[in-house]
Amino acid sequence: TRIGRILTDKINSIRFIRVIHKPVLHSLSVLIFLKQRIGSRNQVSHRPNGTDSQVTVQDDDVGIFSALQRTRTADTPISVPEFREYFAVKALPNPTILRILKEEGCGVDCSSSTELMLADACGFHGADIMFSANAMPAEELAQARSLDAFINLDDITHIEKLRTHGGVPECICCRYNPGGDFTIGTTIMGNPGEAKYGFTYPQLEEGLAELKRLGAKTFGLHAFLSSNTIDNAYYPTLAELLFETGRKLMDKVGMKLAFVNLSGGVGI
Repeated sequence: TRIGRILTDKINSIRFIRVIHKPVLHSLSVLIFLKQRIGSRNQVSHRPNGTDSQVTVQDDDVGIFSALQRTRTADTPISVPEFREYFAVKALPNPTILRILKEEGCGVDCSSSTELMLADACGFHGADIMFSANAMPAEELAQARSLDAFINLDDITHIEKLRTHGGVPECICCRYNPGGDFTIGTTIMGNPGEAKYGFTYPQLEEGLAELKRLGAKTFGLHAFLSSNTIDNAYYPTLAELLFETGRKLMDKVGMKLAFVNLSGGVGI
C-alpha cells in the first residue's frame, strides 16, 4: 500500500527494477523450472544399479524460478508500469541458465568485464543489462557502453571516467548512500553510513547536474542498504526512500526519474 501511494501520488511513468543477488540456485531448483517448462510434474531417476526412483516436483520448493513465477502472478495493491527482474550473473555465471532467464524476460546485472562478455554471448543487450560495479575500470565502462547497457555509477568521481570512456548515455543510474543507519521501525537493518560506496545526497545533486550537462536526460536510482534481510517491510521502505529522493532530485536538477533499482539484500 505504501509503494502504491508513492507511485500514484508522486511519480509517474516509473520503471521498477529489482536485482536478484546471491540466490540459492541449486540443481533441484533448475530441475523444478525445467519440469514446469515442459509441463511435467514427475521424473524417473535412473540409478546405476538399474533401479528407478520417482521424484515429485513440489510447487513450494525454494529457488529462483519459483520465486520469479510467484512475482509475476502475485496479487499486488499497485499496477507497476514496468517491473523486471535482473539476475546477478556473479551468482551463477552459467550460459544455459542465463539463456533460460532471457527467454523468461529477465535482464542481467553485471559487475565485471567477464560478466559483460557472457551476457553479450547469451544475447543480452541494451536495457537487458545493468552494469554495476565498485571501482569500475575505465575499459569496463567503455565495454558496457558498447553494449548500450544501463550504467549504474558507484561514485561521483566515475563521471569523468565515463565521459572519456564511452560517453554519458541519455539515461544514467546512480547508487545512493543516504548515510546513517537504515531502519525499519525501531530495527536497524543496515549501516550505509559506514559504507564507502554510493553518492551522498549532495553528491547526487552535484553529480546529476554534471551528467545533465554532459547529455544525460533521465536518471535511475539504486541503493543496497541491507543484506540477508527477511523483513517484508524491506522493499516498501527502500522504495519509499528512493521515490522520495528521486522526486526531490527531479525538482532540483530538472531531470526525469526513469526507474528505481531496488537491488538485492533479501535473505533466504
